[in-house]
Amino acid sequence: MTQAGQLELNVMMPALGSALFDAMDWLTQALNAATAKNLKGLKVDHERCLMFIHTSVGLATLLNTSIGYAAAAEVAKESEKTGKPVRDIVAARGLMKAEEFDRLVEQAAVEGNIRK
Repeated sequence: MTQAGQLELNVMMPALGSALFDAMDWLTQALNAATAKNLKGLKVDHERCLMFIHTSVGLATLLNTSIGYAAAAEVAKESEKTGKPVRDIVAARGLMKAEEFDRLVEQAAVEGNIRK
């Protein structure tokens, strides 16, 4: 049963180790190439990011605790249908002042509910 010594020494261990180091080298090279070709030189357009945040229909979910689910759902539907920002719709309907909405969004960002 143990005549070839296979229970005492794993003969495949050097091959597995070599393959592991090869795979790590390939992964390192792939990450370096992806970084150099895709990520270096990228600049964040803060104004555009803010525009996306303010026009996101998802902000209506922050309103659930303040104005209730039904009103927040109506605001979300109108925002999606018309393309108007949630902030403007809430203020136009008199559900909340625009400044209150801004504070709500800022508080959610600070608490980690919205990623910057």
